[in-house]
Amino acid sequence: MSRSDDDRGLPPRNGSPPVADEGTIPCDRDRGRSVGRGHHVDADADADAGRRGFLKAGLAASVAAGVAACKGGAGSGDQGGGSASTGAASGMGSDGRVSPSMSRPDPEAPAAKEPASEGPRRSAVAHKSVVVQVVNSKAYDAKGRPATAPVKKMVDRAVMELTGKATPKDAWSSLFRPGEKVGLKPNCLGRHLCWPHEATVDAIIEGLVSAGVPHESMYMWDMWGFGASPLSRRYRNSKMKVKHIKSWGYSRKSFRIPSGPPVRFTRPLMAVDAVVNIPVIKDHDLTGVTCSIKNMALGSVPKPAIYHTSKKGVRMCDPMVPEIYALSPIKDKVRLILADAFNIIIDGGPKGNARGQRKLHSVFAAVDPVAIDRVAWEIIDEHRVRARLPRLMEKPLARTRPKGRPRYLLTAERLGLGTADPKRIQRVVKILG
Repeated sequence: MSRSDDDRGLPPRNGSPPVADEGTIPCDRDRGRSVGRGHHVDADADADAGRRGFLKAGLAASVAAGVAACKGGAGSGDQGGGSASTGAASGMGSDGRVSPSMSRPDPEAPAAKEPASEGPRRSAVAHKSVVVQVVNSKAYDAKGRPATAPVKKMVDRAVMELTGKATPKDAWSSLFRPGEKVGLKPNCLGRHLCWPHEATVDAIIEGLVSAGVPHESMYMWDMWGFGASPLSRRYRNSKMKVKHIKSWGYSRKSFRIPSGPPVRFTRPLMAVDAVVNIPVIKDHDLTGVTCSIKNMALGSVPKPAIYHTSKKGVRMCDPMVPEIYALSPIKDKVRLILADAFNIIIDGGPKGNARGQRKLHSVFAAVDPVAIDRVAWEIIDEHRVRARLPRLMEKPLARTRPKGRPRYLLTAERLGLGTADPKRIQRVVKILG
């Protein structure tokens, strides 16, 4: 039986139809495997014949086959080899992606803009945002850490599927231009329980190099947990420019948002031409979900706590988080969202909770920040249901106010940042092992 829009977290909008149930995404703690209606699952060509036969037969609503490792996910619609797009980072095509020149030495000087060479493909179904998931439950070394070679294949495959290009070099080159300054923004707050792994970031860096972006033109920043993270230790002595956000300092220029104090951004965000947003998937005690939007919006400002409470006193970062993301230094510069989802947090986020950790063995790629956050919301809900926890939109109210409910996505959609409607999101799942 279909739930109402309000039950799914999307209130009815002028008679819009109810949001369809999108099925489930399995993980290690869920031994069964189910695939929802209309989901697209594709095994890699080198998979053995038995697994290929299983996948072909398993596109029914539910397949009871006990497997210990995560082998797939959920998708909406066909894979669809749509045409390339030069749209904005939201993937909606309303703003035209721009690529500022990187030739200015002043990190705060405004850069001239020119169109990027090509953009991510559109779905064959009009106006659908593509979110790609690549899964490999065998992408680990002897110590159980994501390993360099298989993770690079996962990341390259995700970007190829997103852009519709046949080779990794062509895929990365369709998003980034030679000589551009590119920022990398990970989320290390979850520490070892849930943070981007070195293998994932290594693969992103190699992809940028293949597109002609030198190490010297790469900037990385984060706040809580970054100094102690493997990413900071690995790259801070490299040719890349890597610092904690406080060490970078903040721009003098401020931006106004309707619902909160003026916003200043970290200096590298103002200096770069493009950004790779590298979030993780976690639940959040205020926003319900933290993935791409919150990672950039509150991970690039000096005092994020002041944007947690709106003028009406509702502590859920709404509408300020999407309003910050809608500012040009973020909206116009984020070219690629590459989420590390080997580990996710479904309860106790954002700092992490061992009991709330799940293994998804996945990376996700998208250009629409709202769509990938909506997918993250569905994944968290699916695993919360299995754990007999309330769905995010059903969490108890705090002092009669919604807390930990992801309504910020509805605001983000209204601001034109992307789509929160599952019917307009095409999920493509590729299984490599």
